[in-house]
Amino acid sequence: MKKLLAVLIAIAATVPLSAQTKTRYLISMRRPPAVAGLRMLRDPAEFASHAVRTFVNVDFIAADLTEAEVAALQKSPEVSYLSPVVPRSIDGESARPFEASVKRTPSADATRPQRVPYGIDLVHARDVWKYTRGKGVVNVVVVDTGIDYTHPELKDRYAGGYNVFTKTNDPKDDHGHGTHVSGIIGAEDNDIGVVGVAPEVRIWAVKVLQSNGSGTDETVMAGMDWVMSKKREIGGNWVVNLSLGAAQSSAAERATFARAIDSDILVCAAAGNRGARSIDFPGAYDQVVAVSAVDSNSELADFSSWGPGVVFAGPGVDVLSSVPVGTAQLVEIDAGDQTLRAWALAGSQNGEVHASTIFCGLGKPEEIPADIQGKIAIIRRGDIPFHDKAQAAIKAGALGVIIVPNDSRTDMQIWTLLPTICDALKCEIRDEDKKYPWGVVLATTKKDGDDLIARAGTQELTVSNLPDDYEILSGTSMATPHVVGVAALAWSLAPNASAADIRLALKLSAFDLGDHGYDFKFGYGRIDALAAAKYVAPGLFGLPPTPAPVPTRRRPSSPHH
Repeated sequence: MKKLLAVLIAIAATVPLSAQTKTRYLISMRRPPAVAGLRMLRDPAEFASHAVRTFVNVDFIAADLTEAEVAALQKSPEVSYLSPVVPRSIDGESARPFEASVKRTPSADATRPQRVPYGIDLVHARDVWKYTRGKGVVNVVVVDTGIDYTHPELKDRYAGGYNVFTKTNDPKDDHGHGTHVSGIIGAEDNDIGVVGVAPEVRIWAVKVLQSNGSGTDETVMAGMDWVMSKKREIGGNWVVNLSLGAAQSSAAERATFARAIDSDILVCAAAGNRGARSIDFPGAYDQVVAVSAVDSNSELADFSSWGPGVVFAGPGVDVLSSVPVGTAQLVEIDAGDQTLRAWALAGSQNGEVHASTIFCGLGKPEEIPADIQGKIAIIRRGDIPFHDKAQAAIKAGALGVIIVPNDSRTDMQIWTLLPTICDALKCEIRDEDKKYPWGVVLATTKKDGDDLIARAGTQELTVSNLPDDYEILSGTSMATPHVVGVAALAWSLAPNASAADIRLALKLSAFDLGDHGYDFKFGYGRIDALAAAKYVAPGLFGLPPTPAPVPTRRRPSSPHH
């Protein structure tokens, strides 16, 4: 050991600092870091210069190392192996960060009635609520970008947390993803906004991803290390949600998850949003519950990764949930009997309009009906710019505008009312367009738009573009918390069960999709809260106390079973 230390000191003394480029490494120790003899663990200056992170529950450290230091440590009897840290992140639509610098006014949530996102009923959560809503000794941990613990849906569910970057107990969400995931699991049943799968569960948050949604296996390991310590400190049953990942595995991270699972923690992770026939890590590790995503019809989402190792499927397409207060926009069309997906064109003003509709063709001035005053204009895309269509309708007296695409593959998120005017030197938006009173101008899907056109003049709509505390996102990131919420409901009914018991109960009660039995797209099937409750607490339903394991069920002809 003295020889190794002499080598490290000699390296530091002879290599210019400018040449000592450092890389972040995870170092597997042969004995606990607390008793290891590495100088960087004993000398405060070395500890700081290498930015050393230690772990409590696994024998690893993380440090910034030069190539020469790596070569020296590889020869140390203290070290088993070294590996550079690898990235972990959220991806797909669920990765869109909110703009923290933009000041928005929070919505008046109390004036908007609560909505029940479709996934709640798809997994039959409400069928279990008269027996449990997740309250008890179950602790759910969202290992993610943090949480907005001031959100009205989450402030009474939040139990505490940790930030691996600041090493403080403040996991404030500066991205939005973790707050969305948390709302799917346990948003309060409070008559506003939305409601979660287990609306009385205790939620902890560990921030392991930065404001851009990125982290590493080291930050995830630090988060899991905190979870294991907290479980040991206060006891109870623990379920972890990891709506993150990447294609590259990590031996150090694998060992950390093995230790967590051995500690009786149920770990669930997203399969990934690459649409690939291989699932992301940590979801691909042994005994981690990897989750693929389905839509409201229980069809596999086109973005969802799948393959060997997928355990369950959960609702993950167009999921409405909480985001940090005031960071989202409510953009929608309320058609009375249904709420339609919509997108605000760039330049559209904030507001809400309720009026009857009128069809205006392609929006050319000669196609604008004389009786448009006070109505919502529905206009097809084509022939003339969006700017001209909307302006013609607004000038004629329309209160709002809905533009309908002519192709179902069109990306409405890039549509704008503010064209750029370019000369040889620059491109800019005209001041008159910036200042024009556009009102609420939205786009919708071709399918919904065609239906609105067919019913124009016979219905009233409400078009909204308002600051909001809720957002619709898609991803296996959204599917995973549905599974975690169901696990929390089941475990609250069987508090003496082990994590393995709950995993088995979910497996044997899942609603079979795709090929009969287990398959690589849906695993054992779509998660089912009611069936899981009957398995873990059969007496509540008048069933025999020890039901024998049964195969997963096939899909019935009716959506209800």
